[in-house]
Amino acid sequence: MICAACGTANEAGSKFCMTCGRVLGDVANVGGAVSGDDDSIFDFPPPPPLPPPPPPPVQAPARFAPPPPPAAPAPPVLRAAPTGPADPNGLGGVVARWGNAVRKQSKTALAVAGAVLAEGEKVEVAVAGKFEGNPAVLVLTDSALHLVDDRMWRPVTERIALEAGLQVQGWQDDRTASLTLVTGGRHLVIDQISDRPLAVEVAQRIRYRIGT
Repeated sequence: MICAACGTANEAGSKFCMTCGRVLGDVANVGGAVSGDDDSIFDFPPPPPLPPPPPPPVQAPARFAPPPPPAAPAPPVLRAAPTGPADPNGLGGVVARWGNAVRKQSKTALAVAGAVLAEGEKVEVAVAGKFEGNPAVLVLTDSALHLVDDRMWRPVTERIALEAGLQVQGWQDDRTASLTLVTGGRHLVIDQISDRPLAVEVAQRIRYRIGT
């Protein structure tokens, strides 16, 4: 059987051309599409639809949120160092001659004495004892004599001029000494001085300064 499309001789009873695949005996299909009623080799079924894309994975929320990182500590505030000498009147050098127990007992009185000393006033000698039952210090400087105690709220801060009317009297036993300052009709007694040689030195320096 001759193919009307390509002229190939096919075996009798063949339904399709063995060369071009056309339907034998169907002149209407030459150069055109194969009829839908024929079982053409070109009649393929449509491809199956593509499956939908999988959904994106859902991340489960954290059960416990991590704590926030600790904040960095604030830098320390640096205060300016005080200007000037630490001991402008030289009181610390004089007190270094005392024993530890005496310095500890007179700590507050020494602080008051350092506050009342005038600028530029230089300390020569100092002694510690008690004045009217309160720890006190007697400080001799290049310009005056200071009696200071540590009583609460209103400490005694006597500034005694080194003049001819000033008198100093001393007394001691085998344990302590005392000094009595007589000025302006008053008697100021510093007793329970444990350093007896230092008490004698203070009395001698005061007498020398006032010319007696």
